Amino acid sequence: QVRLSARNMVDFINKKDLSDTDLRWSIQVFVSNIINEFLFGFQFPFDDCEKLMNFVLGLNTAIQVISRSKLMPIIFMLPWIRHLPIISYFWGKHKERFDKVSNF
Repeated sequence: QVRLSARNMVDFINKKDLSDTDLRWSIQVFVSNIINEFLFGFQFPFDDCEKLMNFVLGLNTAIQVISRSKLMPIIFMLPWIRHLPIISYFWGKHKERFDKVSNF
């Protein structure tokens, strides 16, 4: 399966103008395809992987927002405060992001 994924990536890259191609996404799809094939039995096509890229971007954003938040460690230490009015709003936004990623 790794060889098939590698071949698909090479074929995709060969069709592109390398001066205008972001190889980061090709490598991301390559690695994701290996994992998906092993766990779920399918691969994302290189030329139609917008759903996967949206997932990756959403996950990165969620992790960045939480890692910068000064409130999140407090919520994890004192979970009952997530029900307070202002804090529940911010908790809801974070939860909404992770639910979206989790549902993918």
